[in-house]
Amino acid sequence: MTKHSFARAIVKVNLRFLGAVIALGFSWLCWQGASKELWALYGIASLGFLGGGRALLAAIWEVKDILGNMTRIERLEGMGAEPKADPRPLRDTMKDGGMIR
Repeated sequence: MTKHSFARAIVKVNLRFLGAVIALGFSWLCWQGASKELWALYGIASLGFLGGGRALLAAIWEVKDILGNMTRIERLEGMGAEPKADPRPLRDTMKDGGMIR
């Protein structure tokens, strides 16, 4: 994961968490303000709780995916061998191989 895409993923997750908290907070306020006269606030609050909870679970799932991708990339980077420079070909070796006269 490049530095730019990693920063973008972090911002995306933070915004998703922020949206979930705002939805849950608004739902809580609606639930607190609901009464027999304002019974429709219970429905609005219930939908907000469902939406905010879903957004919260999606953000947690995305964090899990990002961490899984990071560990997968680190594992793949660790599997490779150290880069080695090619030895400089000797003139005699190149003559024997027919590459030069």
